[in-house]
Amino acid sequence: MKSYIERGVRVFHFQRNHLCRLIVSILQINWLHCPKIKATFIITALSANFRTKLMKRMSEAEKKAWANVAKAANVKSNKHIDDVYTEWSKVYDDDVITTGYCTPDNLVGKMMKYVNNSPTSQILDIGAGTGKCGEVLKKQGFKGIIDALDINRAMLDVARSKFIYRRHYNIGVFPDKPIPLEYGLYDAVICAGTMMSGHMEPECVTPLVRALKLGGYALWNIRHTDHEKEYKYRMEKTLDELVKEAEIEKIEEKLMQHCAVEFSVGNKLMAIIYVYRKL
Repeated sequence: MKSYIERGVRVFHFQRNHLCRLIVSILQINWLHCPKIKATFIITALSANFRTKLMKRMSEAEKKAWANVAKAANVKSNKHIDDVYTEWSKVYDDDVITTGYCTPDNLVGKMMKYVNNSPTSQILDIGAGTGKCGEVLKKQGFKGIIDALDINRAMLDVARSKFIYRRHYNIGVFPDKPIPLEYGLYDAVICAGTMMSGHMEPECVTPLVRALKLGGYALWNIRHTDHEKEYKYRMEKTLDELVKEAEIEKIEEKLMQHCAVEFSVGNKLMAIIYVYRKL
């Protein structure tokens, strides 16, 4: 995350310096004493869109929110991640609004496209955090039952206070052990923002799939950054194995915005959305 932000800062300085040189060149040209032509060129160079980018400055709220995002993306141990999210739970809902976090909306939109919206449909929200996917599901009119699972108790307590979920499981998901819940229970498993380095291992796709009924859907995302390249490689290797074993089939993969608000000038965080069906 840090290198990604630094790259954005370098791009901003290059664009600013390039624009300044362009304007100086325009001012030095003798436009046959036609100031209107000179003014037109300057206004074009300083187009509204480019001026907006050039003058954009992060608010204090945005700086704090992105600092929290970066802190969570660079956790070093299980103890560290628990401490980070316990502290973050106090302002997490504010930060996702500030950064324009849109992956829950994207995942739920896909889920509503494929999963039967009935009172008997059951969804497991893995890495539920403070309940953003649950909120979006209810907002989009989901009629079924939703259970929440998160390893961090403080985040899960915030989700519990919203009265969205039937059950709240304070447990983690690990690649080498089954989720201690009934297998084959859920019509869909949704996982927003948790499949990433230092959080859930990429091989955790396997226990996610095994929580599904036959024909059920697993939906999750990973961040589209250089930092997650190795993670993506490992995860897609696991997916290939599951497809070859005829446990799942790919329904959809799509690059979408992860956050609507730029973390640096001209740079938005993107995510790959995955949709797979259990066979």
